[in-house]
Amino acid sequence: YFGIIIQLILLVLGLILPAYLLEVLARSTGGQDEPPDWPEVYNWRDDIVRPACMILVASFGSFLPAVLCRVAIWQGWIHNANIRWILLAVGLSYFPMALVAVTLFDGVAGLNPFLVVSSIVKIIPAYLVACVLLAVVFAAYILVLRAFLLPISFLARNAISIYLLMVEMRILGLLYRAYEKRLGWFTKNKTDLLDLT
Repeated sequence: YFGIIIQLILLVLGLILPAYLLEVLARSTGGQDEPPDWPEVYNWRDDIVRPACMILVASFGSFLPAVLCRVAIWQGWIHNANIRWILLAVGLSYFPMALVAVTLFDGVAGLNPFLVVSSIVKIIPAYLVACVLLAVVFAAYILVLRAFLLPISFLARNAISIYLLMVEMRILGLLYRAYEKRLGWFTKNKTDLLDLT
């Protein structure tokens, strides 16, 4: 019975985790430094499905070219396998800003390539630093949890994973907060940006 209870707890956490992570990101961009409480579920579509879909949309928009390239390689349409690694690197670079944009624009309007790419260009030195920090956090997860702390419990591993994901959302939120004026997403030009989608 204990194993079933743990699996149910992890299932619930997995369902509400996207909403929680996006809330960490949104609060960080808004200047709130305290972590949010776990989200209360009043409407499962808005409180569970929508945040998960927003993360999936950002992922889809970022990595679709790399996925299509891999399919083309499997089918023999493309013979240079290095292209997929280039597209994967582009997707990894695109994804953090796309996630911030999808979260703050509350939908697919944030996937506008003009918005995402121009935003990256406007703050490219800081954005590269943020991407490196995200990579370091991810590498820390891989090295610590996979290589050095294998004996730790499954629950502890998941708790550390959630914490590191929160750190990544916090980094992205602070990046947006620091360069909000330079990005200018929610000035009078916001309507013009949305019209480009």
